[in-house]
Amino acid sequence: MLASQLLIFPLGMLLTFGEEFGWSYLLPKLLPLGLWRGLLISGVIWGVFHAPFTLQGYHYPGMPGGLAVLAFTIASVLFGALLGWLRLTAGSIWPAVVAHGAANLIASAIPTVLGKPVGVADAAFHASLSGWPGWVVMAAVLAVLIVTGQFRKLAV
Repeated sequence: MLASQLLIFPLGMLLTFGEEFGWSYLLPKLLPLGLWRGLLISGVIWGVFHAPFTLQGYHYPGMPGGLAVLAFTIASVLFGALLGWLRLTAGSIWPAVVAHGAANLIASAIPTVLGKPVGVADAAFHASLSGWPGWVVMAAVLAVLIVTGQFRKLAV
């Protein structure tokens, strides 16, 4: 499985380049509203942007549509803040492209490796990067970045 993931990683980066190019255009336009507001709005837009896929069961198969969109929007806000930090800190979209591509590969592999706890929907929500364990990890990383003043440097 690792070998197949590594083989498709360049293709995944091409796909995430398009998304990150768009978000890299949007985020600076939102920054006059404030760093945190810009990151929050960008994340919400990202979550809603994916709603057509999410409603078709792409991110959380079997989960009711509204809850699935809400869950993915929460994941998008958290992950978007991390990608926004990467983008703004580096002054380049490439770290965000690589992180986004890697996250997409990891997100699809985690439920497969860990198995499906109860059902398909549970596997996505309880054992993936876009489910609650991923939210906890992303929130912890954001907390470390906040406590160490990394976002303060961007707001200046």
